[in-house]
Amino acid sequence: IEAFKRAIVDDAQLRQALEASDIAPQLMVLVHLTGDTAILDEVAPHIHGPWNFMETVPPELKAKVREKLRAALIDCAEGRRSPSPVPSADVLKRMMQDGVGQPVPDEYVPLILEETALGTDDPRSVRWRKKPSAQALADFKVLIIGAGLSGLCMAAKLQEAGIPFEIIEKNRTVGGTWFENGYPGCGVDTPNHFFSFSFAPNHDWPEHFSKRDELWAYIERFADDFDLRRHIRFETEVEGAEYDTARATWTVRLKRKDGKRETRVVKALITAVGQLNRPAIPDIPGLKEFKGPAFHTGAWDHAQSVRAKRVAMIGTGASGMQTGPSIAPDVEKLTIFQRSPHWSVYNPNYHAKVAEGKKWALKNIPFYANWYRFQLFWASSDGLHPSLQIDPEWKTPDISLNAQNQKFREA
Repeated sequence: IEAFKRAIVDDAQLRQALEASDIAPQLMVLVHLTGDTAILDEVAPHIHGPWNFMETVPPELKAKVREKLRAALIDCAEGRRSPSPVPSADVLKRMMQDGVGQPVPDEYVPLILEETALGTDDPRSVRWRKKPSAQALADFKVLIIGAGLSGLCMAAKLQEAGIPFEIIEKNRTVGGTWFENGYPGCGVDTPNHFFSFSFAPNHDWPEHFSKRDELWAYIERFADDFDLRRHIRFETEVEGAEYDTARATWTVRLKRKDGKRETRVVKALITAVGQLNRPAIPDIPGLKEFKGPAFHTGAWDHAQSVRAKRVAMIGTGASGMQTGPSIAPDVEKLTIFQRSPHWSVYNPNYHAKVAEGKKWALKNIPFYANWYRFQLFWASSDGLHPSLQIDPEWKTPDISLNAQNQKFREA
């Protein structure tokens, strides 16, 4: 509320933000601020899913919700109303179900309450029940392998706890997969307002599914904002590690860029190396004899141009789905080799820009960003679950496989 007081300039600005932002999170904020659940009965029947394109709320009903929310916000800002406390578990569950148009099981309420941080404090902040002595903390050295999203997140939380740590990163900077991948069209396939740290939100994403440069820039800012770079050894690789049971320590072997080797002895070793940052090139007959440039999307050769060339693309996974349409307008001919059916969920937000009014709402309207994150959380996890079930009547097509894959299939 205090942030909203400082941000609001005039009534026209607030009205514009409400027009540009989504109705379901607005409804949740209205109930959250006022405690009035009666409006849910009117709006909920028109919400059919967690995405903003899955609602059919009539314009006059949207206008009613927005006017009620505007009045509640002004009342809170001017001291005529105190925001209601965090709703009870029963009310939260009802709000969540009505906000996504789907059943939300009881056990998800505590999880989502933590994920969205709807209370006054971040429940994921590190709080010692009994803080160790300064010497005990100093002696408990931690080594993290990798300065991607997971490694930096762990580092930020260790720093919050006062535990000394060092990050070993093979690249020249942070970012992990978002630094290494630079193929045409590279971006998230999870909405980036959710694909970001809950304790370090970015309300200025230009798109709902932003591209690689925006993701990398966010990670770079995060490392700077939390002053993590001073803890990172760049251009250094971990060659191996052995655990000493008697001493309860890890001895970690490092190799620097100049070839020199070092060791570290630490109490805890945390691997955040990622899974897909080492491209796997299949053994394709004739590939070694191919005279043209050949490379994996995960190691895109930017020295090579595909303009006006005949290009073969093998695979239709996430990177293929992004690369193919991105280069198709420029190449002479694009031939795609697909071994098995691809899966993808249609989403009209994939290429959509984020309206300025929505950015303002995310930054300034109390709890709007929290409830919006819940919607995206649900849409990207359990909301997808029914579509991931195997159709019992579907049969694997009889497709040609190489010998290795044939053995795998038979096994």
